[in-house]
Formats: sequence, structure tokens, C-alpha cells
Amino acid sequence: MPGRKHTAEQVENRKHVIEECMIRGDWTLSRQAQIAKSYNVSTAQVRKDGAQIRREWASEHTAQTIDEVRSD
Repeated sequence: MPGRKHTAEQVENRKHVIEECMIRGDWTLSRQAQIAKSYNVSTAQVRKDGAQIRREWASEHTAQTIDEVRSD
């Protein structure tokens, strides 16, 4: 049975780059392909990572109180 292809640190670095692109509004198909190539993963994996980041953002948003939302 094959092991994990990338270390946890590599995965976190990739997700950080993906999150930065999403924040900047640079989440295009060509940018996703560049990230995939630079980290030696598929574009599908990059999109899965992006979807996970969006879910994390959504859960953080719903965990805020009304006062926190208003202050933002």
C-alpha cells in the first residue's frame, strides 16, 4: 500500500498559497494549474483544497456572534 505523497508541511504550504490566491481574487483555472504543477499534484487536488478552505471560512463565519459580525 503506497504511503502519503507529501508531508503535512508541504500540504500546509500548498494550502497557504491557495488561500492567499483566493483572498487576492487570483483563483483562476490557469493559477490553479500553476499551483498544481509547482506542488506536483493534480488540479483536482488544488480545487479540493480550495473547497476545504471555503468550508473552513464558512464555519468560522457561522461561529461568530452577532456583535463580532457587526464589528467586522
